[in-house]
Amino acid sequence: MLKESLIFIGGAATGAAVCYFVVKKKVEDEANRRVDEEIASTKAYYATLRYSPLTEEEEAYLENDRKEVEETYDKYAGRIDYSSLSKKPDLNSIVKEKYPEYSIEIIDPNQDDPEELLYEQQTLQYYEGDGVLADISENIISDVSATIGDEALDHFGEFGEEDVVRVRNKRLGTDYEVIRIHSSYVDLN
Repeated sequence: MLKESLIFIGGAATGAAVCYFVVKKKVEDEANRRVDEEIASTKAYYATLRYSPLTEEEEAYLENDRKEVEETYDKYAGRIDYSSLSKKPDLNSIVKEKYPEYSIEIIDPNQDDPEELLYEQQTLQYYEGDGVLADISENIISDVSATIGDEALDHFGEFGEEDVVRVRNKRLGTDYEVIRIHSSYVDLN
């Protein structure tokens, strides 16, 4: 009985293995056939899209569009002077002209100024060696032009103190006392 059971189990295992490989082969063949069909149909679809000639209406539309672009180009070509775009405008003079209430100006500390109490007072340090402007806590001020203006650094000593200039920034509501230091920021920090 044991011998017959082993023969039966062996036959069943062999049959299952043969069945597995036969079914696997058929499933793979069917899957490959379906993939090939999908690829062929996709290629056929895109071939009709890509290579179909334009209708006369489409060609006329494209030609009209092309002419319109050429006319616009001819109309405006050469009108823009790009060399003037590279020059940085003096924003402080533009602001002074259009909005005097927001301008930046050099102030004389020797004159009585009734507006002085309206502005916050701040001290800045200008390191002449490397052109760095910093506040009293040694924080670098990156936008010098917007803070004290472009011309402030040319006015040191104008009102009696050799290394000091006072600037009023009306937009920021601050009076700055800028002290010139004859060294570089990097050397001292």
